[in-house]
Amino acid sequence: MRRALAGLLLLLPAAVAAQSSVVTITDLRPRELRSTVFRVTAAQDLRVTAVGAEPEGRRGTFGWVTTMWASSTDAATEPWLGNAWILDLTTRRVVWELSAAPTTRGHRDTATFNGAVHLLPGTYEAFYAAYPSISVDDSSHTTAARFINWLHDSGVDLFRLTIDGNAQTVTGAEADRARHAFEADAVVALHGSPKEPFLQAGFALDRPTTVEWYAEGELRENAEFDTGWIVNADTHELVWKLTWRTSAPAGGAPKNRFARISRTLPAGRYAALYTSDDSHAPGDWNQAPPHDPEAWGLVVRVVDPAARAGVKTFAYQHVAEDAVIVALTRIGNAESRTRAFTVPRPMDVRVYAIGEGRNDQMFDYGWITNAATNQRVWEMRYADSGHAGGDPKNRVVDQTIHLDKGEYIVHYVSDDSHAYDDWNASPPYDPRHWGITILAARAGGVP
Repeated sequence: MRRALAGLLLLLPAAVAAQSSVVTITDLRPRELRSTVFRVTAAQDLRVTAVGAEPEGRRGTFGWVTTMWASSTDAATEPWLGNAWILDLTTRRVVWELSAAPTTRGHRDTATFNGAVHLLPGTYEAFYAAYPSISVDDSSHTTAARFINWLHDSGVDLFRLTIDGNAQTVTGAEADRARHAFEADAVVALHGSPKEPFLQAGFALDRPTTVEWYAEGELRENAEFDTGWIVNADTHELVWKLTWRTSAPAGGAPKNRFARISRTLPAGRYAALYTSDDSHAPGDWNQAPPHDPEAWGLVVRVVDPAARAGVKTFAYQHVAEDAVIVALTRIGNAESRTRAFTVPRPMDVRVYAIGEGRNDQMFDYGWITNAATNQRVWEMRYADSGHAGGDPKNRVVDQTIHLDKGEYIVHYVSDDSHAYDDWNASPPYDPRHWGITILAARAGGVP
């Protein structure tokens, strides 16, 4: 028995050694996200070794330094300073994560996992995100920089991820195709990026159709910074929007949120829109990234091939230039503008207004008066507004009103701060239309 056991122990290292190295991620730097795509052709246990670090408040001797200055947010919701995970690129779901795995404490308060992870046949992407809470460039070798890094030492130089098994690493164009495979049957794919802060696309359904959408962005409980939404393209009525309440944690920083929705929409014309601010996006994460970085944006899909044949796409403009009757936009600080316009016959018009408001009061806002009577026929009120993206004080009203034949004057006023091209907080998703625009329309709603 002892002889057989000894033989088994001698064979075990050889068997492990026979497994090929699939993923090796080492030598990470602070604020770095790295990944490797690999393919598994047969169900098996892969050997995974990972070294990372828990959130600052849950680590060793100087955890109290960060805890003392932290908000009331539960530390359990904070991302790990060094975290690894494996994403199934077909289902877009995490199948293993270091922060959720049983670990042992290692050198400099690191956490280590060394064990088997069972994977089914498929294509996967292994990630490592090294995002310490504080990191100072100490290349100048100053005493202050060394002291700060010592206090907040998260062991970045020890972080690593290795995966061994009978799997194949995928690189180059093939890896890129695998990362975006879920977009292969997409009707609309909008990728969030500061380079293109406002994206829009239309799609038409010729019959009631089950539509799926997958959205990911940067949200707070009371504000959206990178977000997507779907509207009826003809009425501008909101169908759905990615908000804190309509989303779930997407991994990494708490502000990373995502939603997967499946809904049957009536026949009609729809538009998908996505907006991004100037930070925290693929390639430039300022906090720990989400588990599925490539999904940052909004993808709309029709899975049923028979139904997909009846879906057409079209160019969409949320504020169509050829429908504009009058516009007072790109309003700066301390401005007061007016413009007259004529309604040749009784008609419905769409009023699209963006301004600054808080606590039931508007500070930058517009209104419409009857030129003959000087009476207000419409006014931008806080109670009728929705969040316009960015800071909560950015408000938008998108309504349809009826105007009789006659002469009208549109007005817009702004206070001395937070206006177009001079924001004192995060700007709205559509900054170019800060002001009021009146367009020809049939019906409406508040997006």
